[in-house]
Amino acid sequence: MKNSNWPKNDLKWFGHASFSFIDENGNRIYYIDPFALPTGRQVLEKADIIFITHAHYDHFSKEDIEKIIKNDTILVATADVLAKIDIENERKVKVEPNKKYAVKGFSFATIPAYNNHPDKLKFHPKANNWVGYIFELNGKKIYHAGDTDFIDEMRHLKRQKRQMQSAPKQQFLCIIEICSRKKQKTPKKSLKLLSKIQRF
Repeated sequence: MKNSNWPKNDLKWFGHASFSFIDENGNRIYYIDPFALPTGRQVLEKADIIFITHAHYDHFSKEDIEKIIKNDTILVATADVLAKIDIENERKVKVEPNKKYAVKGFSFATIPAYNNHPDKLKFHPKANNWVGYIFELNGKKIYHAGDTDFIDEMRHLKRQKRQMQSAPKQQFLCIIEICSRKKQKTPKKSLKLLSKIQRF
């Protein structure tokens, strides 16, 4: 049974690229890119699994991880992130692009996340092997893009979307980072990227 303090919605946005999910199969709590999580009176559920897309401070925040980590939390991230986290190795799961994984009975896949525009190549280089995630839970397939441009690998999502459309009562959800900081995606650019993906 779900904790009564937790919202009924199984997907919650905390701002920027930070989300939490409830997996109804086993009542597990997952966070992705926790950043600027609320403090004060709002109670945050502890995480069963924390997913990090890449090493930038607004996606990988040790301060926010400390707010939600517990003794058996698993941290799923790229190698450069895991090297900066001081927990037991058995609680770390290293991910790379274009692979499938299972952690605590939860299956997910990774997709590359990088910049391909010439003026932004240094911010999110493809060689860093940073990732987005594809989760399947509660009748939804959720693509969290991480920090990326519109890249060729996104075209593979067409097959994912078709599979969901052929299954009744299932949804394909796409999460694109929305922010207004300089050199990052504005809401207008994020919606343009989302529109390209939705046209598949």
